[in-house]
Amino acid sequence: MKKENLKEGYYTVKSYKELLKLCLKLRNIDNERHTIYIDSEDLEKGNYKFPFSNFIIINNSLKLVGSLYAKMKDEEGNELTTWKTATLKITGNDNTFVDLNIENDSKDSHLKGQEVAVAVYGNNNIFLNCTFTSMQDTLFVGPLPDDLVTRYIDFLPDDERYYEGIATNYFKNCKISGTIDFIFGAGKVIFSKCDLITLFDQRKESYVVAPASSLKDNFGFFFNECSFIKRKNVEDDSTYLARPWRDYGKAVFYKCNYDTHIKEEGFSDWSDVNRTRTCRFIELPLKKGRCSFIKNDINYTLPSYYLDEIDKLENLINADTY
Repeated sequence: MKKENLKEGYYTVKSYKELLKLCLKLRNIDNERHTIYIDSEDLEKGNYKFPFSNFIIINNSLKLVGSLYAKMKDEEGNELTTWKTATLKITGNDNTFVDLNIENDSKDSHLKGQEVAVAVYGNNNIFLNCTFTSMQDTLFVGPLPDDLVTRYIDFLPDDERYYEGIATNYFKNCKISGTIDFIFGAGKVIFSKCDLITLFDQRKESYVVAPASSLKDNFGFFFNECSFIKRKNVEDDSTYLARPWRDYGKAVFYKCNYDTHIKEEGFSDWSDVNRTRTCRFIELPLKKGRCSFIKNDINYTLPSYYLDEIDKLENLINADTY
């Protein structure tokens, strides 16, 4: 979105560091919804956390790049693991983010491990026309699975570790690139008309989605009219749509388009035969040759609450004033 198209009353910053300072200043004054425009075409290096709620953040052409990876060690000699690698962590709620461009440029994840670009721990955030790029574990959409909430009680702060209930977040017209499990988490998530782009990985086997949905969550990850695309050197028949990160992981693929890299069977059991009995993968229309443990047949009808969420997303977008 161009600056000249914004309505009066917005704020302007030049960097993420300046953005955080302004959000803190505004929250010390009121809880109103404010629009902030990041007016920069630079590349900014760093790792940031956005803990604020009820903002509209619009990026011009600024690209935020981090380089942390799971096997990197901190000052005490401990590995960062997945959870401390994110270029941008979002723990706030009810925000709309437009045109963000976030990358973790560590690369070589077959040697370095996970390298998160964006980790979303908050609720009811909307992402429009955003670009997220990494290799392994590009985008985390929380909350954490229940077992990790306990495991990391002394490792992660509460706003990254604990969320009571089911968090919902929305992505529309976004481009998300990666190689292994590059969209993962235990949240309720709507991806509408997004491009999910598989990059080349030396392991030559990729997985797009790794849900860890609670059994109490009947929604999971919903991909509405999304395109699954491959980039240069990605082989045909080399990529699974999804595998369950935990038992009961749920993902629904509705009217999606697939490039030739997607395997005919579509889904993997994560080498755990029990997960073929608990995971919940649904595809409409159902493609020929899909795995035996997919949860629908050709006569399955999509529950109305999925399309209700698409309508809700459009209403939320229309309610914002730029």
